[in-house]
Amino acid sequence: MLLATGTDPSDLHMIRVDGEVIHNNRTIMGLKKKPSSILIVGGGYIGVEFASIFAKIGVEVTVVEVMQNLLPGMDPDISRAAERILRGLGVKIYTGTTVKSLSVKGGEASVELSGGDTFSVEKVLVAVGRKPKLIPGAEKLGVELDEKGYIRVDRSMRTSHPNIYASGDITGPPLLAHRAFAQSLVAAENIAGRNAAFDPKAIPSVIFTDPEIAFIGISEDDARKQGYRARSVKLPLGGVARMAIENVDEGFAKIVFDEETKEILGFYVVAPHASEIISEAGLAIEMGATLEDLSLTIHPHPTISEVLEEISELALGRPKHFFIRKRSSGSF
Repeated sequence: MLLATGTDPSDLHMIRVDGEVIHNNRTIMGLKKKPSSILIVGGGYIGVEFASIFAKIGVEVTVVEVMQNLLPGMDPDISRAAERILRGLGVKIYTGTTVKSLSVKGGEASVELSGGDTFSVEKVLVAVGRKPKLIPGAEKLGVELDEKGYIRVDRSMRTSHPNIYASGDITGPPLLAHRAFAQSLVAAENIAGRNAAFDPKAIPSVIFTDPEIAFIGISEDDARKQGYRARSVKLPLGGVARMAIENVDEGFAKIVFDEETKEILGFYVVAPHASEIISEAGLAIEMGATLEDLSLTIHPHPTISEVLEEISELALGRPKHFFIRKRSSGSF
């Protein structure tokens, strides 16, 4: 048996989804016409993506996030980039804020925030995460769950029951479709009697804003905790030709690597088509590639993929197109 039941949108006890004024990320897709205004409760990747979508079609968007920054738990540079992108689209952002009260009357919602601001919106989107979706009676199968209710699996995708496998979001974060596809293939092969394992070194994540945000691997802090002599280099993308061609001002790349071996450990990028180049960084991490390997890989011009070559050269201290300002210590 293979369990692949996924997740459902999480709820807020004081904001009940009705599918008309108050929505989650599933019911919102059923809107028949563009609303004039929307409140998005939650500044994670779902909230940020929908804020970008609605703002780009002319909806007045307000985002409320309880934490002190958007995309909480993600790299701070990524969080700041998301905020700049949304503010550039005219989105109103409240961080460190909660919804104090919300009432629906006459086809709109009246909102009061914890900071005292009040306003009305035509629609509300609750985007506060996901929760595991278990089939009725799953607990009777003897399948072990973790503390958040996700099914525990091993590298073969087998659960604590020898004849039951699980894959996808029901096995816990990161909750990504491409991860689920890969896990399902591993589970199917093992059910068929083969010997397969799900053991990636890194899984790419993409936030589909404009420009896109993509990242893979581990952060500099996490790398240090794992024993690496980690270092990161950040590169603004204004000097990349494709950015100028597409008239995009917002964008940067950051690479995390081991200072001794030059092994690539993580990569972050905010740019058009970021989703199309992040897999090259993923391959580099999976293969244990170094900055030298990436810098010697010829990339077509003019493309966003050139940033991988450029930032590797910069990290090695020999950039072709970017000036290094030396500090007194000799670092950059």
